[in-house]
Amino acid sequence: MPWRVENDITAALDAALLLAAMWIAGTAIARRASPGQRLAAGLLAVLGLAWLAMLQPLAGASAIGRPLVAGPLLLAGLAALAWWRRRDLPPRGIDPLPLAVGVGAGLVAALPEIVQPVANYGGDMLWHEGWIRQLADGQSEPTGVYAGVPNGYPWLYHALGGWVFELLPGGMAATLLVVELTLVLTLGLGVWLLARELGIGRAGSTWSMLLALAGGGFGWLETLTPEPVVGVHPETIDRYHGDFLLAPASIPSLSAVPPALPRDLGLALIPLALWLVVGGARSADNRLLAAAGATAGLAVLCSPPAGIVAAVVAVALGVVLRSGRTAIVPPVAADCSAASVKLQIRGKS
Repeated sequence: MPWRVENDITAALDAALLLAAMWIAGTAIARRASPGQRLAAGLLAVLGLAWLAMLQPLAGASAIGRPLVAGPLLLAGLAALAWWRRRDLPPRGIDPLPLAVGVGAGLVAALPEIVQPVANYGGDMLWHEGWIRQLADGQSEPTGVYAGVPNGYPWLYHALGGWVFELLPGGMAATLLVVELTLVLTLGLGVWLLARELGIGRAGSTWSMLLALAGGGFGWLETLTPEPVVGVHPETIDRYHGDFLLAPASIPSLSAVPPALPRDLGLALIPLALWLVVGGARSADNRLLAAAGATAGLAVLCSPPAGIVAAVVAVALGVVLRSGRTAIVPPVAADCSAASVKLQIRGKS
């Protein structure tokens, strides 16, 4: 699909609307928290809304497929939350350095999809586009090779895409770009919050986020090809020492390289889950620990290996932090995150 600037404009509008919804929801949930923590709470609330769509098969009805009902209800709910927390809505205390670095690095990582939308690209994306369209069309669950309840494919990714497709302007190309930007936000924000919670300073936290986000973008730029490489053919894998689509490198930063796949979104959720674990264990706040478990559960519903890794590392972190002993556990998260991708079944992503 050739580059169409109108698609990018529509996707930017959709992303701005989604970001505003996250901010309102996050402020309602954690109005005394820092801006980054509020945004994380709102992000998880949006994913929680997508999770509710997974109850559709049990109800025998589709919420996503009724945008004229769901849209006004969600808009009214956001308006009520905004009015309730109107004094807390203006952002205060935003650090411009990590904000600028995160936005810049995120755009670098997403650049291939910005200049060449992956809608109708082919490969596994045809499956994912089809399942998103099925949900948006009013089906209570994706059908096909993974049909049945419980569905044979963890389809939280498709539920999120279905909501975006139905409630926001634009077609599939804009939807997939918004999902990609949501993934980039999830990974970058999660890494930055986790680094801050671990006591890493401002510069170190910013570097952590930069490396997590831009590692994939740098890998794309280093190919030195005249056009974006969103995927290469099996016969050219050796040339690039991997394939961004068919056989992505097993590191979290390459999960941000378009197109965003379900396993990538699951991987990106791991830092957020660990941030909640560290915060909850240190403060003995069971609410944060419950939120960490829920976040790991959301990761399972995108990519079971990623969710399992999040849960295992979360337990290890909780034990270490609760016992008061010092141990270098965080690097294990990155190593296990990389290993989790290798556990994916080659085939449908």
